[in-house]
Amino acid sequence: MPAIGRSAFVAGHLGELTQIITPQLVDEVLAATRRVQKRVRKLPSRVVVYFVLVMTLFPSCGYAGVWASMTAGLRLRAVEPSAAALRAARRRVGVEPLALLFARLRGPVATAATAGAFWEGLRLVAWDATTVEAADTPDNVAVFKRHRSGHGPAGYPQFTCRHSWNAAPAP
Repeated sequence: MPAIGRSAFVAGHLGELTQIITPQLVDEVLAATRRVQKRVRKLPSRVVVYFVLVMTLFPSCGYAGVWASMTAGLRLRAVEPSAAALRAARRRVGVEPLALLFARLRGPVATAATAGAFWEGLRLVAWDATTVEAADTPDNVAVFKRHRSGHGPAGYPQFTCRHSWNAAPAP
């Protein structure tokens, strides 16, 4: 990756997200997918990947709101890109790096040695206030119902998990 100088976007300045999805890993997937920027930019490819990931944490904020949330802890906020610039940067980076990042990270994080991750040999999984669409079958419609909005019933039966626990077999 080209040097980006002493900016707010050097490794370690993008918050807690970098503890799980390290800048080195993002750089690897960008290199593997040939999406590393070819010149020094105000929105380097690494930052764009993190921007897309932060969009999933703040889905209703819009580009400017997501950018503000992403950079809120930075003392130096020299870069204030427009929504058009962020959109163009997303197109430039594309989906391939995110698909490869998902492929490398998917699966359970906890191991059998992780305290509290298993109960009686079963892996614990928690969902908190997550709405899940179920298969559109008569049995599922009977149990989960179709949620309604101002536009009519939802296309699929849905259920909301609130503080529910599920156990899956240990690996």
